[in-house]
Amino acid sequence: LNPLTTYPRGSDAQIYFQLAGLVPGKSYQSDFEFFRMEDSASAAPRLTIRMDQPATAARAEVVRDLGLKSLDVGKYRVRIVVRGEGKEASGTGCLTIVK
Repeated sequence: LNPLTTYPRGSDAQIYFQLAGLVPGKSYQSDFEFFRMEDSASAAPRLTIRMDQPATAARAEVVRDLGLKSLDVGKYRVRIVVRGEGKEASGTGCLTIVK
């Protein structure tokens, strides 16, 4: 996410992350899940964006543009979950959408 983690409503957020331990030629699924800050831990995501990508090497630097058009103004937790080859890794961040 950008250093300020603030985005205008309807814009795109560019997310960058690194992965290691990939198996070249295998496919990995990335789920980006957006939750309002006040949502309970058991709440369903307000938005989920799923992407599949084949691994070309054991390590990868990944950059994704995520459309935020369906999210209202407010503060959100973003969780990314990457799955593949029987393994799963996750991370979280925060962002704010402004008018």
